This record gives sequence, structure tokens and C-alpha cells, in this order.
Amino acid sequence: MPESIELFLQKFSLPAFIMRYQHYRERAIENRHVRNLSKTQSFRNLTADLQ
Repeated sequence: MPESIELFLQKFSLPAFIMRYQHYRERAIENRHVRNLSKTQSFRNLTADLQ
């Protein structure tokens, strides 16, 4: 049972991470004129959100 959970996490955690990063990037690009949000800032928000 734990092995199948590990397999599940290996399959789906990385795509979820990528999708979430893309979401943050899109939001950063949209709000660039409002908030000067750099890529490192959005990535920092992402890593904080995942913890």
C-alpha cells in the first residue's frame, strides 16, 4: 500500500508542480504593470505554497 502511494506521488507531484509554477508565472506576467513581480519572486511564492 505505501509503495503505490509513492508511485502515485512520483507520477503526479512533478506535473502538479509545473502546472502551479505556470499558473504563478501567468499571474506574474498579467500583473507586471501593477506589481513588479520578478520570476524569482513568483518562484519563491510557489515553493512557499508547496511546503
